[in-house]
Amino acid sequence: MTDQVQSRYGISTLTRIGQPLETALQRLAEAGWRRLEIMVEDGHRELLDWSEERLGELERWGERQGIAWSMHAPIHGVNSCSSDPSEVEAGLALLKRAIAIANRLGASYVVMHPGEYDRPIPDPASDPNGYAEARADCVARCASYLRRLIGETGGEEGNPLALENVPPRPDRFGWDCAFLADAIAASGTSRVRILFDIGHAHLCGEGHVMNELRKHERLLLGMHISDNRGMKDEHLAVGRGTIPYEGIVAALGKAGDRIAWVLETGSEAAASESLELLDNWRTLHSARGRAKEE
Repeated sequence: MTDQVQSRYGISTLTRIGQPLETALQRLAEAGWRRLEIMVEDGHRELLDWSEERLGELERWGERQGIAWSMHAPIHGVNSCSSDPSEVEAGLALLKRAIAIANRLGASYVVMHPGEYDRPIPDPASDPNGYAEARADCVARCASYLRRLIGETGGEEGNPLALENVPPRPDRFGWDCAFLADAIAASGTSRVRILFDIGHAHLCGEGHVMNELRKHERLLLGMHISDNRGMKDEHLAVGRGTIPYEGIVAALGKAGDRIAWVLETGSEAAASESLELLDNWRTLHSARGRAKEE
C-alpha cells in the first residue's frame, strides 16, 4: 500500500475503538493515515470532556502531522426525532459541543444520525396511511431539530453536517436516503447533506445500495465503507462480504472523486486490506471512463 493510495481514503477511529482516543489517533497517524474521522462514541466519547488545553494540543498535533479531520457526532443521548423537550435539549448540547470541537480542528464535516421516532410506527403494508403520517411527523421533527442546530452553530456558514442512513428496523425511520433527503429539504438548509453508510444500506436487501446511489448520489457528502453478508453490520474488510463494491465504484464514476471515502471497518487491518481492492477498481473504472470520453 503506497502513501498515495492511502491518502485518498479516510479512516474512522472505530477501527481502534478499544484504545484511548489519543493512542488510537497516534497509532493511525504512525501507520500513515492522514484523513482521520473521530468516532465520538464509546470510549472515544472522552473527547467531549477534554480541556481547552488538551484540545489545543490535539489541534497542534494535527497540524504537525498534516491531518485532515472529520467527525462522527455522538449517537447515544442525541435524538432529533424526540418529542421530549429535555431529551431534545440534552442532545443539542452534545451536538453543539462536538461541532465546536470539529470547528476548532477544521473538520470537513460532522456526521449525525437522524434519531429514533418515539411513537409506534404502523406497518406500511397493513396501514399505509398511518405509516405515511408517522413518517411525515418524524421528518418534520428532524427538520425542526436541524434548523435549530444550524441556527445555534454558525448558520449556513458553519461546519457542513451530514445525516447518515442507519441500519433498518421496523420501529425506526432513517434507514433510507429518501427520508434523509426529505428532512434536509424540509429544513431549508444547504449546510446538511447525506453520509451514505454502504454497510447499513446493504442490510436493506439486494439491490438497495445501487438504487440509493442512483437516486441520491448528488446529495452525498461521503461514504462509510465496510462489508457484510447482508444479515448484520459486521464491519468487514471490503471483499469479505457480499456488497457489490466494484459495481458501486463503476456506478459512481467521476462523482466518486468529489465525496469522502471513509473506511469504517472493525479493525485497522481490515481497513488496510480494503484499500488495494477499492483503489484497483477506482483506477480501472477511471481509465474506462477516460477511454469512453476519447
